[in-house]
Amino acid sequence: MPMASPRLRRRPQQNRTQAAHFPPPDGVNASDPVSSLSLGDACQIINLVRAEYGLRTRLGYRRHVTGIGTDADVRTILPYVGSAGAGTNDRLFCTTTSGIWNVTTAGAQTDPVTLAFGTTTGNAGFGTVTAYTTVGGKFLMYADEVNGLYCYTEGTATWAKVASGTGAGQISGIDPANIAFVTSWKNRIWFVERNSTRAWYLPIGQIAGVAASIDFGNRFKYGGQLVGVWSWTVDGGSGVDDYLVGISTAGDVLVYAGSDPTVDFTVRGSWFIGKVPSGRRIATDVGGDLLLLTAQGILP
Repeated sequence: MPMASPRLRRRPQQNRTQAAHFPPPDGVNASDPVSSLSLGDACQIINLVRAEYGLRTRLGYRRHVTGIGTDADVRTILPYVGSAGAGTNDRLFCTTTSGIWNVTTAGAQTDPVTLAFGTTTGNAGFGTVTAYTTVGGKFLMYADEVNGLYCYTEGTATWAKVASGTGAGQISGIDPANIAFVTSWKNRIWFVERNSTRAWYLPIGQIAGVAASIDFGNRFKYGGQLVGVWSWTVDGGSGVDDYLVGISTAGDVLVYAGSDPTVDFTVRGSWFIGKVPSGRRIATDVGGDLLLLTAQGILP
């Protein structure tokens, strides 16, 4: 009687796949061939942005306030964090060509403009803003190219145009109507005068009084006007310090050390970065570093 054939046994196949981790792409690379893209490049991304643990869907947006007059656009956002612990003094303002609006409360805007600008054409509403605290209160200061300097006082919750003079809340030395840029540096309020190479500063701890000036023009090798001044935090060899950086419209960058231009100001560096874009919002400080917007891109 024939015997049954033994059961055929197959050898297990070798696993030819290997697990690998591919990090989420940094963004779209639209210049190199697809065959040469690195792991951090994508050829197409639709409604996804990079997040902490990979890509996530774009969250989109929703309207905060509607009905801000008949102006075409919002030009500057002015956030203000007040002194009250519960946030009752916090405010959110914005500017259009017509003036400054209080947009703290979401929804349809029913209130009229908080403060109307004297000039509503050109660069009205494209401004800079800084918060400042003195022994007399907390303030928010705003300046733009054509309307000059304005100040918000937390104690009265009102905006007012800063006047020229020697009275309370007034500034002398420079006409506030000619101030196109405002910031704070080393406990002082600093301004930039429109169509000039001069920066102005107030006494320590004051938002008004007699302003003094420093002229950057004699160190601008390529000419131009002073766009603005910014703070740059760096370790210069003797500890961390805040330097004052002035930038011209032609692309000169001057770095000053010290605190009082009449006593201890010294030039620590001079660079040329090429022509900068129009307007005065061409730099921002991030974690102590200063990023400059130029025709060549963003430079640290």
